[in-house]
Amino acid sequence: MSGLNLTGFSSSSNSSLDADPNKSFSDADDDELSAALGKRISQIATNSGSWSESMDEEAMRQPLTGEEVRTLLLSKYGKQYDMSFVKRDVPGMKTFVCLNIMWLHLEQQSFKMSVEQYTEKLDGIAAMVNVLGQTDKVRAFLKAPAKSQKGLPRRPVVGTAISIRFDLDQAVIDEWFGRGYD
Repeated sequence: MSGLNLTGFSSSSNSSLDADPNKSFSDADDDELSAALGKRISQIATNSGSWSESMDEEAMRQPLTGEEVRTLLLSKYGKQYDMSFVKRDVPGMKTFVCLNIMWLHLEQQSFKMSVEQYTEKLDGIAAMVNVLGQTDKVRAFLKAPAKSQKGLPRRPVVGTAISIRFDLDQAVIDEWFGRGYD
């Protein structure tokens, strides 16, 4: 594997990778490889538009607030959509947890929550996202432009929510979304 070089992928300008731009993967230690991989993933995510260019990885992992979620929803969709968690079991395979962006929104006359209730709900959603360690995923999704994916619409429509699927271990799912949550 020598000949593959790590130029431009180190996380710090003082690293030995910057000092020797011809250093190959096989010559690098685990810390150097980890730093290079983290930097490259961040670059790819930023270039693909899934992370905001103005936010680094550390900022993406900061706790969410309900107000930030509201602002991101308004920025992406122009409406303050309702949100809810959902757990889905695929028999014989895996259990998934998603944060759904529902088709109901605060601007509708028929919306069942007051502004205060909606604000309180978003605060709870943000707190749960923080506890589950999914802040970067939610921020990245809400900062990315709205687009159709897998045959689903680019914004919630009546009967069809937009889902942000979380990457959670089964133990975490069982603890937070155990029996009775379905």
